[in-house]
Amino acid sequence: PTLKKLLDEFKLTFPTTKVYSYEVFNDSARQNAWQKSYGKRSMPVLQLDKAKVILALESDFLGNDHNMIEYTRMFTQNRDVMSNNEFNRLYAVEGAVTNTGMNADYRLRLRTDAIEELVMCLLNELVGKKKLSGYAMDSRVTSVFAANDIKQFAAKYKLDEKVIGHIVNDLAKYQGEAIVLGGDKLPESTHIAINLLNEALG
Repeated sequence: PTLKKLLDEFKLTFPTTKVYSYEVFNDSARQNAWQKSYGKRSMPVLQLDKAKVILALESDFLGNDHNMIEYTRMFTQNRDVMSNNEFNRLYAVEGAVTNTGMNADYRLRLRTDAIEELVMCLLNELVGKKKLSGYAMDSRVTSVFAANDIKQFAAKYKLDEKVIGHIVNDLAKYQGEAIVLGGDKLPESTHIAINLLNEALG
């Protein structure tokens, strides 16, 4: 209201003035994906303090992404060496170095346009092969990612197979306590795939 009043007064003095605004953090791809996945645009605040494993895909939740202050506070609760809490584990897969990537236990460099393929490979490993979800019984779902092989993917993009193996194993081991975060740069289709992966992880 204060800004609107100020702009209205400015326009009275300078009547030819046109005011343009934009969102600094455009979250439309994530919101559209959420709408298509769950039928509503409002997304919950994630409880990162309860996550044992976090996979950040082009997501700088400790730096520039939305809710970074809240997410940083929650994330660091399980990083306190003075407490008896078990440390969480953070994996970051990103094209450029971010605050989140610098704080990750494991960081993989990957082009942004290859993130969706990685998610499909993870879905195939966790749902298609390990049968971690009821989605494994639905051929309409599994046919979407069945052709994606994680070893071929790692070789194609020269990724450390050992780290990829850790990601798969940790997501499976901590089913119900693991979360995958997608960043603002990712397209809607990738966010939909991430939503499915999170559903499979519980």
